Amino acid sequence: MKIRIDSEGRDVTDLYGLHDESDRILEVMKSPITILIDTAEQHPFSFTSIKADAKDDYQPLAVDTVRQCLGRHPDSLGDYSFHANGIGSAVGRCHIERKSIEDLQSTILGFNDGHRQRFEQELANLDRIESGMVVVEANEIDVVANAPEYGKKTKQQNAKILFRSLISFRQRFPRVQWCFAGSRSMAELYAYWFFFRFYEKEFLKPKSILDEV
Repeated sequence: MKIRIDSEGRDVTDLYGLHDESDRILEVMKSPITILIDTAEQHPFSFTSIKADAKDDYQPLAVDTVRQCLGRHPDSLGDYSFHANGIGSAVGRCHIERKSIEDLQSTILGFNDGHRQRFEQELANLDRIESGMVVVEANEIDVVANAPEYGKKTKQQNAKILFRSLISFRQRFPRVQWCFAGSRSMAELYAYWFFFRFYEKEFLKPKSILDEV
């Protein structure tokens, strides 16, 4: 009988499953970070497709996730943060706000009263912490080129608003990084490795010269 075992020797076959006799035995590595997902996040990433680096033969990474309130307006800091398992927490230090293309467009264009103002307050909050990012499940050109009609404004007028708002946000909140990932799956990868990089730099000691790279 073929099973899957993790790095601590535990049988995780029931968790990850074996599909047929061609499946090989895999060691499922445990991620050193636990992703915290805000309780208000409606379409959370699963983090079930993350793989380790080449030095670990690209083995699957088992990433734990926990639902937790990460703040509410006017103190919100986005949808995601993380714990460094057994070391400490990145809450209040490293956070990510996730946006689908529709959500970003509607927020910037003000489809729902007050949403743009709330988003700008969140950007201001992210701008004050050590590392904050907005990850978008689309390319920037698609966000602008596929602007919808809304109210009395044409698609062209809304495209102009989106384009110039994105420029304005970058200038007003220069510490907040923007990642237009192109797809939901790539946005999930960016989110995990963004957190992992912060974990390596801020939680693993001693630091090396590579920390400046």
